[in-house]
Amino acid sequence: HTSYAGNSIVINPNGEILGHLDDKEGVLTTHIDIDLVDQQREYIPVFKNLKPHLYK
Repeated sequence: HTSYAGNSIVINPNGEILGHLDDKEGVLTTHIDIDLVDQQREYIPVFKNLKPHLYK
């Protein structure tokens, strides 16, 4: 039995690829800008539009 994993990728909130690995074993490190996450959440306020009372 052979298990397959690979093609790991890191994408920022704007959809830009920050780094990726092919199907070989490896380590990927990148900087994640938390402020960019907060900015995108303000620009697209999906969490503000949630209506939990409508979900079971």
